[in-house]
Amino acid sequence: MGQFIGQPVPTGCSFSEQVWQTENFCDTSFSQAGLAVPETIQRSVAKRRQEFFYGRLSARQAIRQLNFGFDGQIPIAKDRQPVWPDGLIGSITHCANYAAAMIASRRNYLGLGIDAEVVLSEQQASRLADAIATPAELALLSTQVPDFGTRVSLLFSAKESVYKALYPVTQQFLEFHEVQLIDASKPEQLGFRVNAACSSELPVKQPINCRFGVADGLVSTVTLLPL
Repeated sequence: MGQFIGQPVPTGCSFSEQVWQTENFCDTSFSQAGLAVPETIQRSVAKRRQEFFYGRLSARQAIRQLNFGFDGQIPIAKDRQPVWPDGLIGSITHCANYAAAMIASRRNYLGLGIDAEVVLSEQQASRLADAIATPAELALLSTQVPDFGTRVSLLFSAKESVYKALYPVTQQFLEFHEVQLIDASKPEQLGFRVNAACSSELPVKQPINCRFGVADGLVSTVTLLPL
């Protein structure tokens, strides 16, 4: 089944991850791996080119694990989202020289979002907390996650995962405070409600469930939208 930073890969999903050293990457890595480089990525800084390369490499491997006929290319849409092969949904994440991708069939799930983040220090978390979560959300999560930096990091990551899962379905951008934590009673699982203009039109029941894991100074979150 595999593990995604402290949590099992969900049933029905394919997963692949990459860890790299900056000095081992060069721009010829794309051609050597048979991956196209979009013009926007060619103009990007080196860090962004690395993240794109290893994210797409992870996605290609995850897709091929499904024995899916696939030429290896995942284009970028006008809204900068990956264009997945017909019949598939997926999500890519990267942080701190780590990249991962998770893929599933549209027959199994409506939406999929994953995210990985480095755990913030308490000082960093204190600076960012107000922009990410309310005091009530942080208090709700405190029993399950006592460390403040990990709590803020998890809420950031979880809300990103919820957004990634919903956006291809709703085409609506969401702010952090439009995704509200309402349940943290189950181990390694969070429940969210969307408080935004699109909430009445969401094709899924609320709360929206998000699984999480913590390992090696990183947090991971996965949101799957049921059919």
